[in-house]
Amino acid sequence: MKAGRRIRFALVAVVLGLAGCSSDATPSTEPTAGKKADPFDFNSRPYYYGKKPFRDRVDIRTADADLRAALGRVRGRIDAEFGKQDWTWIKEPVNVFYGCADGKNEGGEYNNAQGKTYGIPMDKFSRIHIHKIFKEEVEPLGFTTVVEISDKGDKSFDYYNEGDGGYINMGMTREEVFGMWYTTGCRPAPAGSTPDPDRRLDTPTPSESATASP
Repeated sequence: MKAGRRIRFALVAVVLGLAGCSSDATPSTEPTAGKKADPFDFNSRPYYYGKKPFRDRVDIRTADADLRAALGRVRGRIDAEFGKQDWTWIKEPVNVFYGCADGKNEGGEYNNAQGKTYGIPMDKFSRIHIHKIFKEEVEPLGFTTVVEISDKGDKSFDYYNEGDGGYINMGMTREEVFGMWYTTGCRPAPAGSTPDPDRRLDTPTPSESATASP
């Protein structure tokens, strides 16, 4: 599959919700500024897992709540800047996370769609101000490394947390569908946050598999 087609497929899956936010829709090389990533390399330890010692990472429940709150503020600021949007594709919070293992450490991880809208023209998305809004909300959570994986007509950016793990994607298709979602990476699971050992983040549900074919 050619690189442009891979990026197109990954971005459309992200902003249209067709891949269920599985790792099929993400790049998978170590985040490096200015370097495009391959979304279909599943070898070795997931590239987006954190570099901090496992028990030093922000736990899965806190990370999930913080990310939902931050992207909620992004939606609010976009509404204030570009007019009230008809936001859809916003997942509710959960108590049962995906099971994961980072080496010998077992914990939880989760991904979560946090909105798509058809109400932002591409020329406005391309303005630096949307990136400023996004960075101001997510950088305090440690998501400071930005990798662009845009294609000719589609815009897509991943914001990585290299310490605790995870990344946030925001992008817009050439059809002017804007969307954003996140994955937490493998985190410690505190009491009351039960990982499901039978479901892993890289295993799409049957409906996801049916829609994720390139």
